[in-house]
Formats: sequence, structure tokens, C-alpha cells
Amino acid sequence: MRRIIIQNPTVDRTYKTYLDAEYSSGTSLTVKSNTSFAASDLGVIGEPSEEFAELKKIDSVSGNATLTLASTLKFGHNKETPVYKVVWDNIVLEGRSSSSGTFASLTTSAIQWDDKNNETIYYHSDGTASWEYRFRFQNS
Repeated sequence: MRRIIIQNPTVDRTYKTYLDAEYSSGTSLTVKSNTSFAASDLGVIGEPSEEFAELKKIDSVSGNATLTLASTLKFGHNKETPVYKVVWDNIVLEGRSSSSGTFASLTTSAIQWDDKNNETIYYHSDGTASWEYRFRFQNS
């Protein structure tokens, strides 16, 4: 078995806003500004690498301060929680059993935005020391 660790994409150069009201349920977020967000964008609610950070697709934007999500969040979030606009939600991992082999898709895995080391970890049950891997970020 091999453990593959992939560093998550950074969010330091992306658009960020903050919740302007506490979130406890539903699909509507009140934010300080929804400028630069649009329908079908992806948003990470919470600080990446912190517990309870979660990604959701934005269904619609209205007024200057409302984001409507495609589905409800799993966790409550306090006022002033950051909301980041991100490009990717998945990692596509490919592997081959030797350097002369052909890369084949192993899995498409959701980015683990809440990992404390800001990494996404995958366990390849058939992987041995001879396996080689590559990955790419994907927007589903």
C-alpha cells in the first residue's frame, strides 16, 4: 500500500470575502460583498487547512451581498468566516506500475480543504515502491 500526499492549491491569490451574518442552515449566505462571484463558481467556506472548512458550488448571486449555494453546508459558520472563490474541487490521480508503463487513472478525489496540513491524502492499496504517480487539479 502506498500513501500519496498532494499539496492542495493555494488560495492566497484568489478573491475572498467574509460572512456578514452567522450561518446555521439553508443555502443562502450573507457576505460582505459578492463581487467576483457568479453562478457555478466554487467557494470554500472557512479557512483552508482548518477544521470545518468546506467547499460548495454557488447556484446564484443576488444583490450585492447574497450567495445561494447549490446545497446546504454541513457545519455552522460564524460571522467573519472567510469565503474563498476557488477554481478546483477535485484531484485526478494517475499511476503506473513501472517507468515503462502507461499512466492510468486511479481515482478522482475531492480536495480535502479541511486537512490541517493543507494536503489531500490518497491510499493506493495496490501501490508498491515501483509505482509512479502524477496528478492534476480538476473543476467538475
